[in-house]
Amino acid sequence: MELLTKEKKSIEYFKISDICDVIKGNTPTMKATPGDFPLVVTAEKRKSCDTYQINNESVCIPLVSSTGHGHASINRIHYQEGKFGLANIMAAVTPKDTTKIFTKYLYYLFNIKKEEYFVSSMIGTANVSLKIKDIEKVKIPLPSFKLQKTIVSKIEFILSEINAIKKILEENIELEKQYRQSSLQMAFEGKLNKKWRKLNPKKIESIKTNLQIIDKECEKSDFIIIPPNTLESLPESWEFIKIGRMVNFIGSGVTPRGGKSVYQEKGVPFIRSQNVYPDGLHLDKIVYVSKELHDKMSRTHIHDYDVLLNITGASIGRSTFIPNNFGSANVNQHVCILRGASKINPEFFSFWLNSPKCQKMIFSIQQGETREGLNYSMIRHMIFPLCSPQEQKEIVSRIHDGISLIKTIEKSTIMLEKQLDIFESNILQQLFE
Repeated sequence: MELLTKEKKSIEYFKISDICDVIKGNTPTMKATPGDFPLVVTAEKRKSCDTYQINNESVCIPLVSSTGHGHASINRIHYQEGKFGLANIMAAVTPKDTTKIFTKYLYYLFNIKKEEYFVSSMIGTANVSLKIKDIEKVKIPLPSFKLQKTIVSKIEFILSEINAIKKILEENIELEKQYRQSSLQMAFEGKLNKKWRKLNPKKIESIKTNLQIIDKECEKSDFIIIPPNTLESLPESWEFIKIGRMVNFIGSGVTPRGGKSVYQEKGVPFIRSQNVYPDGLHLDKIVYVSKELHDKMSRTHIHDYDVLLNITGASIGRSTFIPNNFGSANVNQHVCILRGASKINPEFFSFWLNSPKCQKMIFSIQQGETREGLNYSMIRHMIFPLCSPQEQKEIVSRIHDGISLIKTIEKSTIMLEKQLDIFESNILQQLFE
């Protein structure tokens, strides 16, 4: 892969200023008038402008750090051809003689060597920047024009192959997401464990028996009767009931006075909507409150196996449950606690809330409200597909099997993507050795 090896003795090194013009951009990004010409900025996507500054193939380099705050970095270098505008925090490197310099060769060379050529010359404390003169003095290898084109051709072939593989991996991830939703859809139509029901008829308790226990625990035997023939069909041993009938507590917390100022580095976990996800509680951004404050909010102390539901904001409808031995915790006003009867498996309950059917219901019932959100009455009137505890447990197990398989595939996919990125970087480095 060392394409330059044969020509190493004859390769000359030139300062960029000897073979290229380095032009500073003159368009303030925020003040540019949209128009017919692409405007090259630091971001990957081009903007537009009504005038052009350059009419040549060019390699465009940011003059300011991508991260700032005293840290030197360049995320991306652009290749641009034709008439285009250039942001005033960019510089265009334009070959003086395009019969001797292949612009795309410079583009790939600069991308691969950007740390050595440009980032190393960035200076500044708060605003780290690169000067035009520092670009101009960089010395670069310039093989024959033919070899430049050969290098670019090989690079673009390799990149096209890598991108094709990445596209397949991305499609796989999308299919995995669809499979996850499809699995939940089938679970609550009784299709996921259809065979199990046939093989285990004695394990299926009657709905009447389960409802008697639920009604006794929750003291709501007269709670809303669902009219027959108004809902989708369920397996014979299932029945739709209202959530209000099967829970013995519904409640959400409050945001303490003082807001963020009352949060502590240690204390009692205070669960917010950003911690509630279908795959469990995400505790990397958990905040804490004092035990004294937690004791004051006694109504919303969480219990093991409580189901949590986000009831406001962009994550409305997202649900999870509290695992066994989680310990003390509380919730804010955006998270609702649903405490089900003993015949309700909390994972089954949470999976139902996250299922496509229930998500559609949540979206439907809160439409038309002046404020985006679910209130307790709405939640109580939502339906739940009740089946025997043994069947709930079996369905949860089947869903977990599917999720475990998906996670294994996702993990492998992510690992492959990382390996491809490393391979891409290594192979491009080798081309310029």
